[in-house]
Amino acid sequence: MSSFQFFLRLINIIFLEEVMADLVQEGQAARESEVGREFMFRSPNHTEKPEDEFLHHILT
Repeated sequence: MSSFQFFLRLINIIFLEEVMADLVQEGQAARESEVGREFMFRSPNHTEKPEDEFLHHILT
C-alpha cells in the first residue's frame, strides 16, 4: 500500500468518526426532545386529557 493510499484511508476513517459523532449527537437531541415533551405534559399548565388520566392510573 502506497503512502498516498494510507493517507486516503486515514482521512476516510477520520471522516467516518465525524459522521458517527454527528449521528450520536442527533440521537441525544431527539431523546432530550422526548424528555422535554414528557416534562411539558406533566407541567401544571397542561390540560388533562383522558389518555393522560389512563397513563397516570397505570403508572401509579
